[in-house]
Amino acid sequence: MFKATLSIKTGRRVLQVIKTGSSRPMVVEDTLGDRYMVKMRESLSNPYASVSDFICCKLGLALGLPVVDPVWMLLEPGIDWRNVDDEMQDTIAKSFGYNIAYPFFENAVDVKPAEIMPGEPPWLDLLIFDLLLLNIDRTLYNINLIRTKDGHLYSFDYETSMLVTGCLQGKSFHEHPGVLQQIRQSPLYFPDVDPERLLAMQAQLAQIDIAALLALFPPAWLPQWAEQVTLLQARLSRDWQDETRYLPLLEQLPALTAESEEARKARMMKNREAFEARFRR
Repeated sequence: MFKATLSIKTGRRVLQVIKTGSSRPMVVEDTLGDRYMVKMRESLSNPYASVSDFICCKLGLALGLPVVDPVWMLLEPGIDWRNVDDEMQDTIAKSFGYNIAYPFFENAVDVKPAEIMPGEPPWLDLLIFDLLLLNIDRTLYNINLIRTKDGHLYSFDYETSMLVTGCLQGKSFHEHPGVLQQIRQSPLYFPDVDPERLLAMQAQLAQIDIAALLALFPPAWLPQWAEQVTLLQARLSRDWQDETRYLPLLEQLPALTAESEEARKARMMKNREAFEARFRR
């Protein structure tokens, strides 16, 4: 299902910095003249963010979902960065090496909440995918869905998949109330998800060769977390083969209440401060 070959691009020049979003991605032109949106490792919220994002996007593509296809962008000394300020040049320098990147869609627009019809394709399958990944970063304020000028839909930004992050940290977030509440608040949320539909997608994920997926990472990227990666493979396989793992979560979601905007902002600030304190950024 995965071709065990790396997709690596080499950055030639930085065109611009995207001011929206906490990670402040930048548009980079590669040596072939193609443009990509690059998330620099140094600007991400935690060391596992790129790993989570790459794995989840590739899983979504394997399922046939409208998910953006990531590549790796090699940033090296000598890249033309005249279009960015000194602070961003410093961030780029600290991120030299491989960084996660996506094709840059010129004139793409954010999907509006009013366009979403919960419970209908493709929104329902993306919701189920979020639940299976424990993806908590899709809200009315951060919808992570775009349409290109030719009408194609893309879902992106899976760096806060608490399933993958939990595996890498040796933790489980399946029963965490805050995680479930975030999924409940998704603009994709639909209270009457057919359990059989969830089980069918879970069974598809269980068939994916995780080792082949991990082979798509650049050299020397994952060995620093060799123990965590071994745990990741075992945990993903176990969770997706257990038919009782997610059905209780599906039953819990309707009973959860919405979070206020003030509480959301306070929680996000607290989480970011915790990450920065833990990883000494």
